[in-house]
Amino acid sequence: MSMKQKSSLLEKLGIDILLVIPFTNDFSHRTAEDFMDNIIMKYFSPSGIVIGYDHHFGYKREGSPEFLQQYAIKREINIDIINAVADDKVILSSTHIRDLISNGFVRRASFELGWVYGFYAKVVHGAGRGKGLQFPTANIVALEKNQLMPKTGVYLARGRVNDDFIVGMCNFGMRPTFNERELVMEINFFTSSLDDIYNHEVYIEFLERIRDEKKFDNPDQLVKQLQQDRDYCLELKKKYE
Repeated sequence: MSMKQKSSLLEKLGIDILLVIPFTNDFSHRTAEDFMDNIIMKYFSPSGIVIGYDHHFGYKREGSPEFLQQYAIKREINIDIINAVADDKVILSSTHIRDLISNGFVRRASFELGWVYGFYAKVVHGAGRGKGLQFPTANIVALEKNQLMPKTGVYLARGRVNDDFIVGMCNFGMRPTFNERELVMEINFFTSSLDDIYNHEVYIEFLERIRDEKKFDNPDQLVKQLQQDRDYCLELKKKYE
């Protein structure tokens, strides 16, 4: 997730001030006590601190919840440790959510996140093949270098374009029907009035994965499947309206 997304989400949660510290090599060697003394206490003088049950910080993760509890006693600070949140015996953790996204379970991942999984992307020029198939697409590239991507396949997606949300279907894969080998993400928006958005920044949300990517014997078979995908997505999108 980009810092832009994180900042936006924290703002929506009511956070007034966000301090972002560059994680340099020197900073990575700060001990937990040094971090508390010379950053947290020096600049914030907190009366209380909230952390997760498995939160660690400082060099070699020495800043455990137990360390912080002992530190807080000496400084007369209140420490609130949030317990794990579970659903049907599954702990809702960032690792678990990343696994869900990587395996295509984006709807479940969004439920656990509390918002719809998505990311900022740039619209780039593609081969233009979709237009010839009567399914024009916008090829998109994630802005974040290490962006967590969903499993390859076809998705019901939603894009924020020029401040408007537009639903469409998105294919993420190698387009095997045309014997290509490069991963490409392209989205067909369900609108006929979209302006030229090449080189624009868009925000793409992945609502549901509808099928695996398939190799077809010819473009006509692909078009037939795309028509079925479109009809299914148009019906599916009603529950998101």
